[in-house]
Amino acid sequence: MATTTRTQRPRPSGAFELQAWFFMRVSGLALVLLALTHWTLMHFINRLSTENAAWIVGRYQNVAWPLFDATMLLFAMLHGTNGVRYVIEEYIHNRPLNVLAKAVLFTASFVFILFGLITIFMLPHVKNVG
Repeated sequence: MATTTRTQRPRPSGAFELQAWFFMRVSGLALVLLALTHWTLMHFINRLSTENAAWIVGRYQNVAWPLFDATMLLFAMLHGTNGVRYVIEEYIHNRPLNVLAKAVLFTASFVFILFGLITIFMLPHVKNVG
């Protein structure tokens, strides 16, 4: 009688890796819900022909929209950064190169998050749009 072997995925080792693994599941689900909400609002409820910079500035006068977009930005950037960190861990085994790649990744992620949040939260204060 042939026996089948059961392949197991490697389990996350350490508390940080377990939390990062769990964050990927939660943020992936949150991103699907946020993206579907964004897509529905932008393409079905509002007309694309009326959306321009002035419309976006007007929409951002309601504090819920900057918070919604900031949440989507944070989940997307942190989810993507963690995914690339997994790839770096798996494919770059040279320790100094691994540290350098992760330093570049975390720095770029921080800069993109910072510029994105500045744009989102400064946009309602822009005058003379359109």
